[in-house]
Amino acid sequence: MTSYTESYIHYIWATRQHEALITNCIEADLYLAISQACASLNCTLLAIGGASNHIHMLVRMNNSLPLSAFADHIKSSSAEYMNTITDRLHTFEWHTGYKAFAISKSCLSHVRNYVLDQKQRHAEGRLIDELEQMDHDDVLTYCNSQ
Repeated sequence: MTSYTESYIHYIWATRQHEALITNCIEADLYLAISQACASLNCTLLAIGGASNHIHMLVRMNNSLPLSAFADHIKSSSAEYMNTITDRLHTFEWHTGYKAFAISKSCLSHVRNYVLDQKQRHAEGRLIDELEQMDHDDVLTYCNSQ
């Protein structure tokens, strides 16, 4: 018998000091760098979205990879890439922390939509508070919350 696992994680992390570093001008390049970094780890980026100071990602994980190693790699490689292509007064950096939520397969569509609709949700104030507060430590189940 062969082993099979299927893990989906909703990651959230912020820019350094929650600065508005993710502008419309660099968003596509940042998302491409993150997508390529995910692929380099044999992970699949299912959705990405965010606001000017943080991102949300839905990822199908390579199960041999610890969650923290994934976050560290994606954050460091995307920041390094952004700093090579942008002519900015400030260095692009991520906040040191992150959130990671395990997502059941039955909730993928809901979470994917939540991630992809981030800009609109922020503009309209339709957010799930526990996901948007970067210092919140409680376990959260949000599949059926909206």
